[in-house]
Amino acid sequence: MEFNIGDIVQLNSGGPEMTIQDILGKTTSKAIAIGYASSGHLDGELICKWFAGDELKTGVFKPEMLDKYDFVSSDILTHF
Repeated sequence: MEFNIGDIVQLNSGGPEMTIQDILGKTTSKAIAIGYASSGHLDGELICKWFAGDELKTGVFKPEMLDKYDFVSSDILTHF
């Protein structure tokens, strides 16, 4: 599956909707990619942001761990 900056994604197992901020090695600077690589992350992994309450969280995920968020089948539309 192809991911792009700004895509809304969710872990395959569920959880909050997250926004892709960067793609390591593709949209990050070399310095940022090297910093993440020193922590064991690889090019192509996705840097995502989401809110847990009012706290902004950041995490790095392998693409195969994520699905694009499906707004149609989510319960978000049941609130209207």
